[in-house]
Amino acid sequence: MPRCADLQSYKIMVVDGPRLTVGHEVSNVNVLDRGVAPELHRSFRHELEGCPRLTLQRWSNRGPLARAQEFVASFLQEQA
Repeated sequence: MPRCADLQSYKIMVVDGPRLTVGHEVSNVNVLDRGVAPELHRSFRHELEGCPRLTLQRWSNRGPLARAQEFVASFLQEQA
């Protein structure tokens, strides 16, 4: 499983328990298995324990360096 900083780039969807899809960038993996979804959920919750909670106040108070990095990253993403 990815580190906390990498979680933002993964997409995870569990539908009705046994169906799930995990995606990153342009690729997805679809699984139909009752045992995999609960395990993925436990793993994801475990990873979240080490992540700081992002609140609106914390996001609004981020510094100029973080804002500059976001601006550059968004520009570079458009170029790719």
